[in-house]
This record gives sequence, C-alpha cells and structure tokens, in this order.
Amino acid sequence: MKAPALTAVESLTACLWETASLSPRAMGIVRDLASVHGTDRVVVDSCQRLEYYGIGPCRCDAPHRLHGLEALHHLAEVASGLHAAELGEDQVMGQVREGVSGADGDLRALAGLAVAAARAFRRAEEFDTDSGRLLDRALQAAEVAPQGDLLVLGAGRLGRLVAERGAALGFGGIVVASRRPPDERWLQALNAAHVSLVDLHRWSSVDVVVGCLGATADPIDPVTELPPVTRLLVDLGSPRNFVRNVPTAVPLITIARIIEARSPGEEERRRRASTRLRQVLVERLAGAATDGASPLGRLRKNVEQIRRAEAIRLAASNPDLDPVAIDTMTRSLVNRLFHRPTEVLRDAPDLAAEIADLFEPGPGSH
Repeated sequence: MKAPALTAVESLTACLWETASLSPRAMGIVRDLASVHGTDRVVVDSCQRLEYYGIGPCRCDAPHRLHGLEALHHLAEVASGLHAAELGEDQVMGQVREGVSGADGDLRALAGLAVAAARAFRRAEEFDTDSGRLLDRALQAAEVAPQGDLLVLGAGRLGRLVAERGAALGFGGIVVASRRPPDERWLQALNAAHVSLVDLHRWSSVDVVVGCLGATADPIDPVTELPPVTRLLVDLGSPRNFVRNVPTAVPLITIARIIEARSPGEEERRRRASTRLRQVLVERLAGAATDGASPLGRLRKNVEQIRRAEAIRLAASNPDLDPVAIDTMTRSLVNRLFHRPTEVLRDAPDLAAEIADLFEPGPGSH
C-alpha cells in the first residue's frame, strides 16, 4: 500500500513565474496574478522566481506549469540551487524550507521529501558557494577587473556576502550604504565603511556599485541619488533597484544578464546535476512508499522512535551540546547503518517482520 502522500504525487501542480530582474511594476503584476492561490500552497519566493505548489489542478495565469513527478523534481532542483544564478548557492534552500513550513498534510509531506532529497544531494555534491559569487559573475559578464572602490547598497545578507566577496577579490575600498547601520563587527572585519543611503549623492565618484536592496526598498535613481559611477553598475535586486535614469556610459549587469551569460559547459553541468538529483529523489520516494503498516515500514518506525528517544536523552544529559546537532548526527548514523539492510529487507518481508519485532518498543521504553 502506498503512503497517502505518494498517491498525491500524481496530483501535484506547480505554477511558475520567472521574476529575475523585473521592474517593481512588473513584479506587482506578477504578484497580483499569483494572488488567486489560496493559503494551502507551498510558496517559493526568491530573487529569480515566484512559485506555487499545490494538490490538484489550477487554472491561474502562470506562464509555466508542471505536474506530478516533474513538479516535485523541479522543487528539489530549486531547493538544491540548480536554478540559481550562482549554481549551488545556499540561500534558496532556506527560502524553500520557509515555504514548506506553511503547508499541511500530503502537500507538506511531498515537499518535505523534495527538500530532504535536495539536502542529501547538496551534501553529496559538496556545494560550497553563496550569493556573494554573483559579484564574480557580474564582473566577468562586463569584462571589468575587481579594482578600485566598491559601493554596496544594502546591508542585508546579500549585501554582506557581496561586500565580503569584494574584499576577497581585492577591491581597494569597500563602502556599505543602508538606511540603518549594520553590525559593526563584519564591517570592521572587512575594513569597510558605512554611509547612509541619503548621503550618497555627496560623493565625487565611485568605481563599481552593486545594488542589493530588499524587495520593499524604494528604487534608486542612479543620476540623482548615486555619485557618478565610472566602471560598472550591478543590480542584484528583485525587483530591480535601478529603474530610472540608468546611465549608458557604464555597463549595467542584472541577474537576468548573469543568467544569459552562462556558458554551454555550465548549462551541461546543471543538466547532469539535475539527472543525479532526480535519482536521489526517486530513491527517497521509493523509501517513503514503504509505510508504517508494512514490515519494513514498521521496522523504520520502531528504529526512529528509539533514535528520537535517545537523542532527547543525550540532549538532556549534555546541556552544552546543541540539540539540533545531536538530532542530526544520530539520524545520520542510523541512516548509514540501515541503508544496506533496508535494501536487502525490501525483498524479504518475512525477515523484515521478525527484525521489526526485535525493535518493538517495550513498556517504559519511551
């Protein structure tokens, strides 16, 4: 018997909008179109996409729509960072997990499988990159060397990562502009300065400017609100940070332009990675198909109860250790120990039933 969530795979629908480098007005139109969806959805809202996942058909005006396993595979791809401008960047995983947290029932179970597959895949691929590398890609697309002064607009996570990357690349001076001062510790670590956004126009000039302002920030007018930009203007905002009076004397690189500049070799790497991820997802689905009523499912359930109880006991007796780390390590250990036996027992239900009985929790075991 299939688990209910797995039966729902065939009914999964993904409604997809690509939002990289849209203007605030265009982004508003997309959000209006997407607002027809109810609350019973997994919503992925990132700098490149707005996606809604639900059980059952949908007749919204999304330009792209996927169904069944293709929809679930796409969600796993997004969580893995395979569709990110910087291949494998980690921020989108948090955005997907946040979207999954608002779902219930079969939808949450399905989305949880996609996230679990993505996490396992990322560990195997050893992805080690973040959104700060978008600065590298912008410089490469514009054929501009990392020299001179770097002005970063925005002191959120993206702004901090870009500033850190700028320091690593060798920019001579780094300034972070925001409405409120950021944590001084990371500014000091970069030997960076801070300036208020309203004071930027007082500067004489700056070499490279990178817009990293959040979705609710007002657009910046480069002519009236920025000092003269001499080498490169980069807009990593979603929606775009610069929409009026954009100077033509220097290159303007957006996230959309970075995506367009991908090489054929990189596109092939992404396709191969997607194939490997799909295999991980299919294996996860196969494992979940063995529900708690089957011998193997009962064995997994009993072992998980023992593991969870032991993790709680370890956390209580070791208050200096991180409970989340304890849970992660014990779960990883059990998964490794039972991976091979599970493969064998899947074809031996009678033996699986006998072993499941051995792990049946007894009185006082909880």
